[in-house]
Amino acid sequence: MRLRTDVTFEDRERMVLRWYRKELRTRGRDAVERWANILDVPQPEFGIKRMRTKWGSCNPDMGRVWRNLSLAKKPLQSIEYVALHEVAHFISRKHDDAFFAVLDRLMPSWRQRRSELNSLPLDAW
Repeated sequence: MRLRTDVTFEDRERMVLRWYRKELRTRGRDAVERWANILDVPQPEFGIKRMRTKWGSCNPDMGRVWRNLSLAKKPLQSIEYVALHEVAHFISRKHDDAFFAVLDRLMPSWRQRRSELNSLPLDAW
């Protein structure tokens, strides 16, 4: 990133966070839309926010999927895994057998992906 020397640390941080948000919005939205189509569920709204304790969340009643801004720094396979995980909650709200069956069927490597993602740091915003 090339900036003038008079740009403050806070301005630099805002610029980087804006870039992360843009990247995640593009990659994250594509993944959520693809998994929603595959699972034949309504296209959820997609939001990004800073989260301290998790990679994503969803509210099937509101039709919304949230993604942790920290995912922008993670491998694309992590973004895909979290997208499927959250969209699968539109099939089953709980982490029950039906939920895990969706993950097993559509992403047999989900356990490995989850393990790799969870081994990476979760930013403490």
